Amino acid sequence: MYKILGVVLIMTGSIGVSCRIIHDMKKEVELKKNLIKMLQLLESEIRHHHLNLPECFAVTAGRLTGQVAAFLMDLSDDLKNKMGTSLSELWQEKVRIHFTSGNDAADGILGECEIVQLCRFGTELGFSDQTIQLNMIRQYEQQLQEDMDRAVMKIRETSRIYRTMGILGGAFLVIMLL
Repeated sequence: MYKILGVVLIMTGSIGVSCRIIHDMKKEVELKKNLIKMLQLLESEIRHHHLNLPECFAVTAGRLTGQVAAFLMDLSDDLKNKMGTSLSELWQEKVRIHFTSGNDAADGILGECEIVQLCRFGTELGFSDQTIQLNMIRQYEQQLQEDMDRAVMKIRETSRIYRTMGILGGAFLVIMLL
């Protein structure tokens, strides 16, 4: 009886680990989709409504959900309240708070390279005229789209392997322990 229970628990655990890895990869793609949507909305607000950046961030946050919306609202609030602090400094601080692995809500979805790219984008955002800002938004959007496409291909290529390895790893462990 205990052996059967042990086998079930080991197999469930090994399959669960592989499913968690696949789930994390899908969360990364979803976050990148939300970041792309954020960029599209920011571009629209800057181009058509000519809002300043704190207002633009607040309006955009109202049209998004999840981590990206919380990031933009937090950024907008701090830009309105903290006089003397630059957009670049606040952007980097908020990126580290909302998207790094030290934050429970972020779960470390974005890699260090992606965090650096997002921080670099924020440092360049507030220093230019509208045309240059729109070009920078489009460039970063294109870069994110390419990253997301690579992540989707990785999921397609590796999800079956992870599932199989979870099953085989659990079976191997069961055989070794019996």
